[in-house]
Amino acid sequence: MNKAQLVGKIAGKSGLTKKDAEKALNAFVASVQEALVKKEKVQLIGFGTFEVKDGTVTVGIYVRCSGEGNGAWGKIDDAELNSSK
Repeated sequence: MNKAQLVGKIAGKSGLTKKDAEKALNAFVASVQEALVKKEKVQLIGFGTFEVKDGTVTVGIYVRCSGEGNGAWGKIDDAELNSSK
């Protein structure tokens, strides 16, 4: 599902216009991003947890380009989805 489809679903389920649903989705995404920049954890029970974790520098082989690449990521945005039980 892409953003336009998600906006349509939100509009259909909430009774909002698509324009207002897009504003709500944009506000949600911006709020999560702001929290992650502050290294805060965002936890939505039944949906998922978003947090920034410190990671290590890795070197890997990238199959598509048939070469060695440097995956030098100091921070990793990690979205762990809760599994339904």
